[in-house]
Parts: sequence; C-alpha cells; structure tokens
Amino acid sequence: MSKTKTYSPQVIVVAELGNTVFSELQVELKGTRFRVLHTDTCNGLREILSQQSVDWVLCDNRLKDQNIEAWNIILSDYHDVSLVVFYSSLPEEIEREMREAGVLAIEVEQLLKPNTALLFRVLSIISDSNMRMKKLRENFWTKERLTRLGELTRGIFHDLNNRLTGIIGFLEMTKMKNPQLRDLDGVIAQCKQMDVMFTNALRIARQERIRDIKPLNLNALIREELKLLEGDPLYRDMVVKEVQFDETLPMIYGIYSDFSLSFLNIAKNAVEAMHSSSERVLRVSTKQDEEWIYLTVADTGAGIEEQDVSKIFRPFFTTKPIETKDGIPTGTGLGLANARELLMKYGTQWEVNSKVGMGTQITLKIPLKTVLMAPADFQ
Repeated sequence: MSKTKTYSPQVIVVAELGNTVFSELQVELKGTRFRVLHTDTCNGLREILSQQSVDWVLCDNRLKDQNIEAWNIILSDYHDVSLVVFYSSLPEEIEREMREAGVLAIEVEQLLKPNTALLFRVLSIISDSNMRMKKLRENFWTKERLTRLGELTRGIFHDLNNRLTGIIGFLEMTKMKNPQLRDLDGVIAQCKQMDVMFTNALRIARQERIRDIKPLNLNALIREELKLLEGDPLYRDMVVKEVQFDETLPMIYGIYSDFSLSFLNIAKNAVEAMHSSSERVLRVSTKQDEEWIYLTVADTGAGIEEQDVSKIFRPFFTTKPIETKDGIPTGTGLGLANARELLMKYGTQWEVNSKVGMGTQITLKIPLKTVLMAPADFQ
C-alpha cells in the first residue's frame, strides 16, 4: 500500500561514504523545514526509506551493495523519491547510464555552490523528465483506448460464444441423423476448439476485472495465460513449448490480474525475443522449496547485452523499435517495469540470466511466508 506523504518537515537522506555533505547540509539547513538524515550503507538507506516518508535522497555515486549502485536502488524501487547523485569523479559509462535514466548528477563542490552551468543541467534534466511524462501520458491514452476495445471485444466474444453453441448443437444433431456425413466430424471439432478459446478468454477477462485478494492456483493461472497466447501466430505455430509444473504447489493469496498480467508480459517478451531465431523454444516451469515458489520463463532468443540487463525494469527502456518494421515486434519499455511493480507487494524477487545469441531466463522467487497469509493480513 502506498504511504501518505508528509511534507512538513521535508526529509532529506544523505547516503554517502563519510559525512562531508551531511555535515555541511546540517549547518546550511539548520532552522529550516528540512530534516537531514545520514547513512553510509545501502541497507541503511533501504531501512530509512521503508520506515518513513522521504522526499529527497542525495546519493554518493561510490555507495554500492555488491555490484548495485545505491542510486539504482532508488530508481528501481522508490519512484516517488527525488534523487540527486554527487561525485568527485565519474566514469564516462556511468555518466551515460545516469543521463539515459534521467538522473541529476553533480560534482560535490557544486552541490552547495550552484552556478549557471549547473542551473542549465538542472533545466535539462527537468526537460527530459517532461518528455518522459509526455510519453507516459501517450501510453496512458493508448491503454484507455485498448481498455475500451477490450470491453467491445468481450461483448463480441460473448455473442459469438452463444451463437457457436447453437451451431455446434445443430451440427451434432445433423450428424446423428446422417452418420454417413463423416466430414462433419472435423467441422464439429474445429467449432469446439473455437468454443474453448472463447470461453477461456471470457473467463480470464472476468477474473481480471476482480481486484479482490483470493486463493490462486498458480499453475492453473499460467495454463490459462498460455492458452491465451495461442492467438499469437508466432507462439502458436513456430514455438516449441516445454512446460514443467510442480503440481504440489500450495494455493497462494493474491490478486489474479497481478500475476496473470505479469506472467503474460514476461512470456510475450520471451516469444518476441525469438522472432529472428532459428531455434524457438519456450520453457515454463514452477517449483518450490521451504522458503520460495519459483516461476521460471526461459527462451532461446536474441538475449540481452550484459550492460542492459540492469536496465530492463526501468520504465520506457526497450531494445525493440517503437514502430513496426518488417514484422519485427515493437515495444514501449513498460511490460517488465509494470510486472515488477505489480508483484513488488508480494515480496517477489527477480533473477535474470541472459547471453547474447543464446537466450534469456527470468525466474520469479515468490516468498511463501507472504503469499500464504490470509487476506485480512495482506496489507
């Protein structure tokens, strides 16, 4: 659940190795409505952010948790916190990565002594943020249009399903009266397959409109989503499916659409990654141990460049073209970002292993202690 922000006083967290910036800010902001906190570890930063409402984080670019920079943690998990990164020296590749992510990075000396050059850099960051907001609004309206189209499609499916039931009944009655008409068997079989597809699509649509927390059979949910993917010709006709489920998985508490949309986004990415591959195999599996439920989706697609693996959950980051060209799948860079956001409240952890030209494997680790809680305790 989102926190209610408290704007008086505003909280600034200085995350740095040492306390130079923290000490100077304490003096500069004494007696103002700002409250300045300090930490010199990533775990300390996470603890502060989880326990109180924070407005700003001033982050030392050297502060890391293993190989993950502290500022990357803010970008990934705390979207409502304003971020400034300060540095004494900054490698070119890190500076480029920050620029692409829309992060304001400034030298330590300039942090408390802004000049004209810094002002223009701030304005540049704001301009870039406005462009991102414009793109977000465009995607929002696209989603609104798709929602309306979905409602219309659901009505059409319902009507077709009713009519198809009548057609199947008529064909079966005709076959009973004329058993010599063997060609009707194939027609009836095709109609029944269409009936199953329509019924499955309507059932999923009904469940996704419900936002209640309820027991979910994860294996059954994945099977339904895989059936829905049959509407994609690439998946249906050109991808080998290898599915292995642990049938002893417990029922988990959650919102159906959180898991269904997240899995569908991951699976669609996997299928689209194999668009140009000579070998197309999609592997989906579930298993469990004493602490976790594991959901793994693996493909034999193009793979992800090593420097891009850490970026795949950032909103709008995509290696796909925005416009369709030669049948190549397009992307908005929101699929995995949305999936991570939807499953964050369940304590889900993500593991990504990828090799260019070999494929990608994404594993979701869902903690049993979270998903087995009763609905009343799920906050």
